[in-house]
Amino acid sequence: MALLTYNQIKKKVGNAWALVANPEYLSKNGKLSKGILVFFDEDKKKVHEKSLNCNYKHITVRFFGEIDYNQIFVL
Repeated sequence: MALLTYNQIKKKVGNAWALVANPEYLSKNGKLSKGILVFFDEDKKKVHEKSLNCNYKHITVRFFGEIDYNQIFVL
């Protein structure tokens, strides 16, 4: 699996949740800049289930779609 930039991941994932391994962050603001896209799905629960069996030491789960501020998210 290749290291992808944030924009490359966002383009592949679209409006979904993603499991990203070996994340790298911008030091100025802490935003994700690069990582290895392991898995993505519109269902957050499926992504979290995949993260439980992930063999990478460092992972993050992110939503790459547009946030509807009229909805409530439970993290």
